Amino acid sequence: MHRRIGENTTNMQQNVASFEQQVDNPSQRYSSLRYPRMDQPQNGGYQQSYASNDHSTHPPTSLPISASGYNNNTYAAPTPRFDTVAEVPNFSPFPPVRNAGPNIPPTDDQKEAVLEAAREAVLGCNDPEQQLTWAQDALSYVEISIQNEARVSRTQTARPRTPRAEHVLREDALKVTNFLADQFHPKAQFMRGMWYEFGKFGYPVDKPESFQCYKRASERGYARAWYRMGMQFESGNDVITAIKFYRMASDAGDSAACYRLGMMIILGQHGQPQDFERGLQLIYAAAHTADDNAPQGAYVLGMLQAKELPKVDVPDRYLPQSIQSAKINIERAAFLGFAKAQVRMGSAYELGELNCDFDPALSLHYNALAARQGEVEAEMAISKWFLCGHEGVFEKNEELAFTYAQRAAVDGLPTAQFAVGYFYEVGIYVQSNLQEAKDWYGKAAENGNKDAKKRIEAVSRSKTISRKEHESIALKKIRDQHRESIHQVTMQPLPEVPSPTLDMPDPSKLSLYSQSPQSQQLRAPSAAPYPAGPIPGTSPQLPEFRPTSAFGINPNLRPTSAATFGAARPDPYLTSPPPSQRPYSAAYPEDGYQRRTSAGGLAPQQRQPGYSD
Repeated sequence: MHRRIGENTTNMQQNVASFEQQVDNPSQRYSSLRYPRMDQPQNGGYQQSYASNDHSTHPPTSLPISASGYNNNTYAAPTPRFDTVAEVPNFSPFPPVRNAGPNIPPTDDQKEAVLEAAREAVLGCNDPEQQLTWAQDALSYVEISIQNEARVSRTQTARPRTPRAEHVLREDALKVTNFLADQFHPKAQFMRGMWYEFGKFGYPVDKPESFQCYKRASERGYARAWYRMGMQFESGNDVITAIKFYRMASDAGDSAACYRLGMMIILGQHGQPQDFERGLQLIYAAAHTADDNAPQGAYVLGMLQAKELPKVDVPDRYLPQSIQSAKINIERAAFLGFAKAQVRMGSAYELGELNCDFDPALSLHYNALAARQGEVEAEMAISKWFLCGHEGVFEKNEELAFTYAQRAAVDGLPTAQFAVGYFYEVGIYVQSNLQEAKDWYGKAAENGNKDAKKRIEAVSRSKTISRKEHESIALKKIRDQHRESIHQVTMQPLPEVPSPTLDMPDPSKLSLYSQSPQSQQLRAPSAAPYPAGPIPGTSPQLPEFRPTSAFGINPNLRPTSAATFGAARPDPYLTSPPPSQRPYSAAYPEDGYQRRTSAGGLAPQQRQPGYSD
């Protein structure tokens, strides 16, 4: 019998309560411990709460999908998730999400709190499945934190040391996983194989060793291992063997394999005859069984249902447009941690799309989660929000507006490069510096931003934009767009925009950064299952609301005043206040930190960028 990824999960709130009871009563510790995947929506995490006659994650046909017995069960309504963690004040400039529904993903602080609350009980139990589930969640959280810190440290001073909670979670999760991998537990072997394949957590990149780990896991029925083996064969241009492994995994109900095969068949790749019906059948299966290690199926199905997936045109007779179903699936992928889905939900709550109400707090919430995974579009959205603020929800914060635009600009996003040039031209958070502005406009122009060329010409002729004109033109335009979103009930489908096909991250969640040359220095080689070719990845553009000038400034504007020349030129990467004073940090205080060790006896792992003892 094959093990299904993410099966037998229960509600996190119930599990944390169970852990607390077991700590108080050790005699019951081993009786009923069940720790679920913290991002797993099935059976108590994500709630499909929409009454609908259309098919969101279930195919409209009754053709057999796989030997796994794919069914039409709906998601059970969960109980509140985070009420067992002590409430603390909101120290972040990001507004809290009030009355969040069960389908809203937790913040990073909430994830850390739940993982830490469960840690001692998990380590004390004798259930390897629950231990590995916790370890996988903990390492996913730590990996995102490490890679986010590596990106942040390029524009701000690196943190002096790793926060205590992150360090303890990492060490204990590695020791649990390695202990069980040494005993040939299939899931632990699979996790170790991922570390070898992508060089994670101090392990060297060793593809042959990773293949052997996957092989040992697959021999014990771990279906996702067949998928990874197939990916390695495909990377070695042995497509025939790769497809054989994909089929083995999909027949066992593996979401990642269903997604990969489904896209092959829809696109007619690798000699597969194009078959929309069969391909969609597999995508539906991938969406239904999606987990946080393979959330693409839910996202792509939602984008197909919304008719928003670039260069993938499925005829309406196979898949009619359904905005309601699209929201369900994209929201589900976002709940599972898929960054591109989080960007889309952030945009939907900003612009009133996908049947979402206008909600600045939710828009910022989703974009903040995506930004931590390196999505430059999310960083630019955050910058835009904080540039003007929203009355009654959060204040304008020009420091954060500059900081997030700068991060995206360093990663090569032309819109963000234009924005940084604009900040230097007008003097937003930084001192006005026209040469610096022209430099950033030049970078944006080199990357195809046409408005940037016009701003360079205007600045060269001393036709600069004043602070007063910024307030009366740019901010007014952004606020007017938000007012339109508030009163907007429905929107017509966006016109098709020429855009490269999305470069989907692999289920390993390795692809945490944008595809700019700068960001490639911080990410391992991509193992993306779709598309097969090396097509640069971008998020679908929304030209009506996100002009290339970033703030809707007319590049031909001829103001009557000009900024003063000759001002001191600040360092574009180190702006005042001192970089050690970050706008917001959730790091633990240094006082009282002690390095923690726990049972397992592992040798210290090699340090990674963004991680320090």
